[in-house]
Amino acid sequence: RGRETDKALKARLSTYFRSLAQNNQSNLILSALSVPGVLDLTIVEGYFGMGTCGVFVFGSDGFSSKSLIKQVQLRADSLRTSGLKVIVSPGVQAAFSFDIEIGLDRRPTAAESALIRSSIDRSIRNYFSVGGIKRSIDLRVIRNKIMRDNPSLLSILPKRSRTETSLFKNVYLTRKYATLNSGSTRETITETRYSLNPEEYSILGFTNIEIKVNI
Repeated sequence: RGRETDKALKARLSTYFRSLAQNNQSNLILSALSVPGVLDLTIVEGYFGMGTCGVFVFGSDGFSSKSLIKQVQLRADSLRTSGLKVIVSPGVQAAFSFDIEIGLDRRPTAAESALIRSSIDRSIRNYFSVGGIKRSIDLRVIRNKIMRDNPSLLSILPKRSRTETSLFKNVYLTRKYATLNSGSTRETITETRYSLNPEEYSILGFTNIEIKVNI
């Protein structure tokens, strides 16, 4: 029999560990979901390297406390499969932040400026807080929600600002990791609709609203 190449060995081990994870997955899901406070979880095979299984826990609004993670880890340890290391972590926090530019044909009053900022901020916060854990965002839906929630804006905004595809000048995504890969990353979003990875959940970062007068 010929000597096994490194590539073949890695492929065989990958298949073996995948089989271990899949065999343990159903019991792990049922056990973890029975922990009070766990609303959802995602299992990612090999997330921390070969022979590992990442379990990402989502509580209320996606957030998971240290106590909740500890309880799920204890459940996972009780179901431990020889040769497979199960690591329980909070879901990866994905914060969306917005630079919004509003162009007006006249200088707004102080009251109108305050209304514009508070109305837009309130609608965006509501979008992220209602409807459970969000794993995708759609800028068109957010823009339409802003207009639908705040009919008073229609009397202030020029017609083109009400109908243009987006009010968003820049959209940023910052991922915050609470795992072995601790830290954060930031990127600029260029798509109108953006979907997160299964181990991630969305929250609102900052909202920066700039009002400009078109001359």
